[in-house]
Amino acid sequence: MRREFFNAYLFYTLDEVKIMVKEWIDDYNHHRPHAVLGKLSPTEYLNKYNLEMNYSV
Repeated sequence: MRREFFNAYLFYTLDEVKIMVKEWIDDYNHHRPHAVLGKLSPTEYLNKYNLEMNYSV
C-alpha cells in the first residue's frame, strides 16, 4: 500500500487521505485482479470459493 498509494500521491489534508484510502481499498478488494488469485479480485475469489464449498458439501 505504501508503494502503490502513499508514495504515489501528494496529500494536502488528512480528510483527503481518508477519502482516497477508502477508494483505493475498495478498488483493491473489489475490482483489481490479483495474479495469486487467478486474476480475480479478492471479492470475486471469495465468491468463487464459497460457491465451490457449497457444491462440495
